[in-house]
Amino acid sequence: MKRSSANNLSYPDLSEFFYDQVKVFRDYYHTTLIKFDRQAIHQMRVAVKKINAVHKLKKSINYPITLRDTFFKLVKDIFFHSGKLRDVQLQHLILNNYKEKLSYDFEHLQHHINKQEKCLLDNLQALVTHIEPTSFDKPSVLEKRVANAKYRVDPERDSIAFIIKKTENISNLLLLIENEDYVHKLRKQVKQLFFVLQFLAHCFPDNVFGKYDLSNLRMIGDRLGQWNDLFMFNLQINNFLGAQNVSFLEDFPEYHALQLLVRENRQSLLHGLDLLIEQELLNLGLLISGNAPNIASSSLPEQ
Repeated sequence: MKRSSANNLSYPDLSEFFYDQVKVFRDYYHTTLIKFDRQAIHQMRVAVKKINAVHKLKKSINYPITLRDTFFKLVKDIFFHSGKLRDVQLQHLILNNYKEKLSYDFEHLQHHINKQEKCLLDNLQALVTHIEPTSFDKPSVLEKRVANAKYRVDPERDSIAFIIKKTENISNLLLLIENEDYVHKLRKQVKQLFFVLQFLAHCFPDNVFGKYDLSNLRMIGDRLGQWNDLFMFNLQINNFLGAQNVSFLEDFPEYHALQLLVRENRQSLLHGLDLLIEQELLNLGLLISGNAPNIASSSLPEQ
């Protein structure tokens, strides 16, 4: 991709990012159609997350590229259904890990997950096989008011307000990190902040965020993602146990041990995470204020 400075930027530079992500989505979508590969589904969803994050940024950055409503709805439907399947596919890996840790086979839960995966796979297949291939053509539209003119923007100025809002949201959610409902919201806000900063650095390397080190924010996002995987796995266990008779846990006490270990592992992933996030917010705040114009993320210990 041709990179532009903040002072010499026109709308094609921004639309190219959308087209790149749509191409990634479309490529993995076609792979999914052929073999419903676990990694293809994951990469397809990552592309949608990037599109969605930058689509939100558009509300703050003044540029005229708009995703077509029909395209956006279609992509979000695929994202929703593939997400449910992705969760269950990950639960196979998670369960295998706990089988080794606890030395039990958990065959009843394994059978339950297998049945659920087949049902969700059938649902996704039914959705994607009825989509016309041309539905992903021309995903965005240029607003008529600038269709025949160079449309100059200042991403550094316009994106700062968006980044500030995201950091404020994250800071407020950190106060509620003990509540798991808010950890979900925190994860989404951190992921959106990461993708937007990645987008700004990729498209506008001369932007104030262009050289910001994203490695620690990536690590934070990964830990929140692992926490979410275990949260969804725990929901799966609870749903499974709720469908069993009252004597099931007496006959199979290993499931109680599984619940306890999953809860312990979830809590360990959150331990100290608030301090790491606060440091990232401080770094971004200093960068925005201009007190440290060349700042990059400080080296933070991984936990």
